Amino acid sequence: MLTNEDLYLEREAAKFWTYVCEGADEAAHLLIDEHGYVGALTLLVDFINQGEQSPSTPDAQRHFQRWALRLHALRSGKDSRLPLAVDTRSLAAALGTSNEPAQLLQGFESYGQGSYRQGVESQGARAFPTQGADEPDSGCEFVCPLDPDWPSCVSALGLDAPLGLWYRGDIRALSQPGITMVGSRASTRYGEKIAHSFAGEFSHRGYTVISGGAFGIDAFSHQGCLDAGGTTVCVLACGVDRAYPRAHAELFSNILASSGVIVSEYPPRSEPFRYRFLARNRLVAALGAVTLVVEAPFRSGAISTANHALTIGRPLGAIPGSLTMPSYQGCLRLLRQGAICITRPEDVLELIPDEGQTSTPMKGKQERGGSGKAAHRLSGKRQHGSTGTAWRASAAAHVAEDDEHHTDAELRTRAWHRQLESSASELAVRCAEGLTFRRGASVEQVAARAGVSIKEALAGLGELSLRGFASTNGTLWKLNRSVGVSPR
Repeated sequence: MLTNEDLYLEREAAKFWTYVCEGADEAAHLLIDEHGYVGALTLLVDFINQGEQSPSTPDAQRHFQRWALRLHALRSGKDSRLPLAVDTRSLAAALGTSNEPAQLLQGFESYGQGSYRQGVESQGARAFPTQGADEPDSGCEFVCPLDPDWPSCVSALGLDAPLGLWYRGDIRALSQPGITMVGSRASTRYGEKIAHSFAGEFSHRGYTVISGGAFGIDAFSHQGCLDAGGTTVCVLACGVDRAYPRAHAELFSNILASSGVIVSEYPPRSEPFRYRFLARNRLVAALGAVTLVVEAPFRSGAISTANHALTIGRPLGAIPGSLTMPSYQGCLRLLRQGAICITRPEDVLELIPDEGQTSTPMKGKQERGGSGKAAHRLSGKRQHGSTGTAWRASAAAHVAEDDEHHTDAELRTRAWHRQLESSASELAVRCAEGLTFRRGASVEQVAARAGVSIKEALAGLGELSLRGFASTNGTLWKLNRSVGVSPR
C-alpha cells in the first residue's frame, strides 16, 4: 500500500518518464511494471552514472542507452534551460543514498517545487495559452494509472498504452461513454455535414465525441458536439500547452469551456512531429467505445485509427460514399474488409457494447506492480457556433492557406515530405524528423530526437541516404533538398 508521499513520488516519476519515452514504449512498460516508476527511474539514472553496471543482455542495454540519449537531449537541447513540469528535487532526494543520481536530476530545472503536494487547483476554462508562454504548465495537469481518474479504456492497448496522460480541462470526460469520429483533413461538404450532424446526435444521446482536433472531419465532429451542448475530447500529437493547428485555438478554448478535455501522452512543449500523429491514433481509438470513419481517402491517418480500433477489439463503422470520390476510397476499402456500413447515427449506437468502454485487452497487458517477470521479458521483444457559416469559412480559409498563402519554397517542402512518407519506412520518416536541411546532426542526436536506439537510427538514416533524402559528411547528417529517388 503506497503512502501519500510514495504516491506523490511515483506520479512525479511517471511525469518524468513521459519526457524520456517517445510514445508507445513496450520496454519502458515492462521495466515499470516490475520496479514501479521511481524504481525504474533509479535503474536508469544508475545506468547513466555507473555505466559499468550495464543490463545483462544486449537488448536491455540498447533500451537503456536509448533512454539515456533522451535524457542527454533534455539537458543539452535548445529547450534545456526551460523547466520541466516535474518536481525533480523531490525525485532526486528519493533516488537512493548516492549523490550522483540526485546531481543528475537536479541538473534539470523544475517549477512549482512542492506545489503538487497540496494538489493542483482546477484551472477551469481559462483561455487557451499562446504558444511560447513562459509558464510550462499553462494549466496542464497529469494523470497516470495510479490515479482514480485514469481512463481504464486505454488498458486495452496493453504494452502500447501511454505511461501517463497530460491534459487540460475536465479529466472525467475520458471515463464517460464516448464515440471516436475520424476522417479526412481535406474534407468534402458532404462529409462535414455528416460529421456535424452525427456528432450532435451522439451528444443528445449522452455520449462524448472523441477526435484529434485536426482540420476537416475532426473539427466538424468536435463542433457538432459543442453546438449540441455536449462534451468532446480532443487528443493532440503535441503538448497540451500548444494550440495545434493554430487556427483551432478558439475551438480548443470552446472545448475547455464546455467541460471537455484536451489530452496528450506528450509532455508540455512537445512539438507536433509527423510521426506523433500516427502514434496518437491508437489513443484516439482506445478512448472510444466504437470508432466511426466519416470520410477518408485510400491513404489516410483515419485508416490508421481504424486499424488500431480493430486491433483492440473496438467495433468499427464507416460511412459509404460515391464510388468516384477519392475522398471515400478509404471508407469503401474498410467496408470491403468488414467494417459496418453506417447510414444513420442509430447504426453507430447499436455497435456500442452494453459494458460501454470495456473491451478485451491485447495479449501482453501488464498491471503496475505485476508478477516480477518483466526483467527477462525486457530483453525478449521489441518494445461550439453555427456550422453553416463559421466552420465552412474555417475550412475554406484552410484550403486557401494551402493553395495561395504558402510560398513556393514551402509548397516544395510539403511535396518533399509527402514523397518521403509515401516511399520510406516508418523508422526512416521518424529519423527524418530529427534532421534539418541546413544544420547537420549526429547519429546520437537523431536517435535522441526520434526516441530510437543508435542501431535503429543508423538503419533509418541508411534508408534515407539510399533513397536520396539525406546525406552525410561522415559525421553529421542533413536532409537533401533535391527530391528523393528510389533505390535501384
